[in-house]
Amino acid sequence: MVGSWRVGGIVGSMLRRREPRSAAVPFQHEVLRLARAAEDERHGLVAILRDFAGNFARYLVPWSDVPKMVRLGPGDAALHDAVEEAQAVTPAAMMAVVQKVALSGALGPAAKAGARAAEQAEGKRERDLHAVLIFHALRASRADLGGLLAATARGAPAAGLDATLRRDAQAAVRTAAAALGLRRSEIYDRTAALTHGVLPVGFAAAEGPIARGWLRTLQHEVTGLHRHMRDRLAEVPTDLATDLRVAAEISQMTLAATAPMFGAVDRAVLDIGATMRNWDKAQPTLAGTVDTLSSVLDEWAGLIPEARATLRAPIGEMGPRLRRLRALLPPGAIAAGASGLGAAPAKALVGALAGGAPGGAADGAGRRRDDALGATVAEQLGTIWRALDGG
Repeated sequence: MVGSWRVGGIVGSMLRRREPRSAAVPFQHEVLRLARAAEDERHGLVAILRDFAGNFARYLVPWSDVPKMVRLGPGDAALHDAVEEAQAVTPAAMMAVVQKVALSGALGPAAKAGARAAEQAEGKRERDLHAVLIFHALRASRADLGGLLAATARGAPAAGLDATLRRDAQAAVRTAAAALGLRRSEIYDRTAALTHGVLPVGFAAAEGPIARGWLRTLQHEVTGLHRHMRDRLAEVPTDLATDLRVAAEISQMTLAATAPMFGAVDRAVLDIGATMRNWDKAQPTLAGTVDTLSSVLDEWAGLIPEARATLRAPIGEMGPRLRRLRALLPPGAIAAGASGLGAAPAKALVGALAGGAPGGAADGAGRRRDDALGATVAEQLGTIWRALDGG
């Protein structure tokens, strides 16, 4: 065993603990349910095992030792080996590994069928969203889309685009290319890359291809969890309130850290013209922002079901549950909220869209505008989608 962290009693002591960057591993074995894979500077790939010995501690062990500590079933063994092979220590890398293992059949026929269906659905969602973002870029460039949208709503001719429709499309793309200062092929490539980049975030609308991505879904769940915690604070006795208040504060830290990053990603889509023009700066900054979001929110994924069960428990049973929940609260989210982590990537992305250095902190009016960006993006893109979909 490489080492362990004991859980402190207040948020301040939590901030003094530092874990390496990690990703949740969806093992089926009960004692590994909250396990995470991480890269340690001295020991390489390691597992972070939360509350493994039932003593509220976090243990850091070499990845190769996990099968020695717990008897793994065939599915867990296949997942363990695949994580080691891929050195998957980020949420994106872990998702790719899980998908690959599921498609191999190692997790069973139901998981294989589900993975195949999810892969097809996600592919269609990405293609649909790309089409919407192309139209959004054209409209933002003041191209004439009246004929295109009307023809698309009626349905393309069976033989493909007729001459008039093709001419309208080419004219719209030429207008956009001139307005953006880009080649026509660059519009396609950059909107495709933007689509892929924002897919984990998605948008605020709840239908069609503009639905929330997994990150916005997690943010929504943490928001609901925080509200439930605040409501229960008024109901529990003093001896339980301390632990519950810490949990509520940390969930609020998570939301405070992630809100400006969601706003910045939404701004990159809403102001798609600036994103396309400043793509060399915007793309890596956008990727870094989404990566930071995933690191903070992924830590909540395994805890949300347990937190909900704790909050639904009778008051007489909440004490031990709350102590365990408090011990398992995600340290990355704590540090992110306390340090204002979300502000830096958000400011950098806004600066990249402006084609210059990151600006200063947003004022109150700026924050209020950012709060409305998600709904605005969803409304604008939803309008385009309904026209494309014939609605």
